Amino acid sequence: MRLSAGRCYEIAGIVLRRVTAGPSEGDTVATWHDRQADLRAEASAIVHVHHTLRAEENGLWNAMQTELGAVNGTITRLEREMPRLERPPVPE
Repeated sequence: MRLSAGRCYEIAGIVLRRVTAGPSEGDTVATWHDRQADLRAEASAIVHVHHTLRAEENGLWNAMQTELGAVNGTITRLEREMPRLERPPVPE
């Protein structure tokens, strides 16, 4: 098992598990944007143009895409619930 670079996930083979910071971990959009960036960085680290994915890497990639969909859904929901003036700038 290893931690992702942003320390948001534990990765063991094809298993991806969220690391939580505490009870309020999911309360802020910024926290979820950090999680999204960490996940994208990890996904890009295993996918290269000149590299064919091994079975384990392919399984991890699929797990990452599923998790990224869940993270994106949470961000969308939190931003919809947030008053317009409190919304953070969209990261580029």
